[in-house]
Amino acid sequence: ADINLGQNDKAAEAFGRAVAISPTPVIWNNAAFHLADHKVNLATAQKYAESALSAAAADLSKLDLQHMTAAQVRGFVSIGNYWDTLGWIYFQKGDLDAADRYIHAAWLLEQHGEIADHLAQIYEKRGNKNEAIRACAIGLAAPHPSPDTRARLTLLLGGNSQIDDL
Repeated sequence: ADINLGQNDKAAEAFGRAVAISPTPVIWNNAAFHLADHKVNLATAQKYAESALSAAAADLSKLDLQHMTAAQVRGFVSIGNYWDTLGWIYFQKGDLDAADRYIHAAWLLEQHGEIADHLAQIYEKRGNKNEAIRACAIGLAAPHPSPDTRARLTLLLGGNSQIDDL
């Protein structure tokens, strides 16, 4: 709530407390994503995202593929979220190459609309309008579309008459 109210210092403190109480990949990732999404304390956000990825990678190294539990499968799929978060941090820092690597990998693992929207923003920032349009259209058709994707696509197309066809 604090971050949405623009109280960034209070929000960063609250995320720090949450991470201290429950230092788990999910909490690290959620804190990192919210900080990055609001362009707040990106160095801390990156540290949290990297912690989430390191912990998830350590868990993966212990997997026995013949005896995976449902929780282990969910943990494996969560890596896509962690890659998207780290890529989003790089995007906010202006490192489009690193952002593209992580977010593209996230998309390959987990086709969520929000991830496609992040790819669209990378393509748009690079001046690749056609790829941005394509990523927006895919993002709208994918599960969990970002609420901002339709507006972004409308701006890219110069209107909304083509959106349903795309």
